Amino acid sequence: MKLSKQGNPIPMAAGHGKQPPVDDLLTDIRSVIEHAAYGAQIVATLSRQLVLERRRGFAEKNLRRMVLFGEKAA
Repeated sequence: MKLSKQGNPIPMAAGHGKQPPVDDLLTDIRSVIEHAAYGAQIVATLSRQLVLERRRGFAEKNLRRMVLFGEKAA
């Protein structure tokens, strides 16, 4: 495994001894960013709806914490 100048491992393509093509990495990064933005919109919208219906306890910050808790518990 190759290491960067900082000593961190450089990711390799699965099953290959070479680095993944830059285009693949850029596509993966774009996908993560798009999903993060989409997820942020969903949480914000859901928060507004729940606050209108239930009033308290469903602020966006609380929903994000609930998601983190669920991910860690799983």
